[in-house]
Amino acid sequence: MKQKLKLLLLLFCLTFINCESKLNKGLVEAQLKDLQELGTSEYTLNKIIIAEDNQWYTIGDRKAVITMTASLKSGIDFSDIKITDMNTEEKSITLQLPSSKIILLDINPDDIKYDFIKISSTRSKFSNKELNDIQILGEKSVREKIKDLGILEDADKNAKLFLTNWLNSMGINQIKFI
Repeated sequence: MKQKLKLLLLLFCLTFINCESKLNKGLVEAQLKDLQELGTSEYTLNKIIIAEDNQWYTIGDRKAVITMTASLKSGIDFSDIKITDMNTEEKSITLQLPSSKIILLDINPDDIKYDFIKISSTRSKFSNKELNDIQILGEKSVREKIKDLGILEDADKNAKLFLTNWLNSMGINQIKFI
């Protein structure tokens, strides 16, 4: 991920290396809006789901252990960035950034593995719907853990780093985020 971010920063630096003389609020704002959504962090998460179906009215039990791998990309929507203040003489800018959000959460069906299934002889197998419901619970659990893992905070930090480097390459030296 760091290599991708560095490469992206290098491309923007090369693109805007001679833009210092044309620097104005409208130009910067238009270029930010053109970026639209930018993924600033990427994670691969593994989730283990243990499902047990032991009801008081059943004889025997059903158990399943399912592992899934999720790819997650988070970032900010650059079209929602607002330039609250810009001084071309002092080469300073103040930006209001939107909060980071999940851009993509992908759980490839090939990355879902049924590691263990145990069914008593007195019980029926898990139906496809039941297995699908278990997978949906797994995805919901991944979404709930995103805050605990600090993924959105990392995306915010990376977005600020990207913008700082990008604006510095345009000749803006003082950057403030609110």
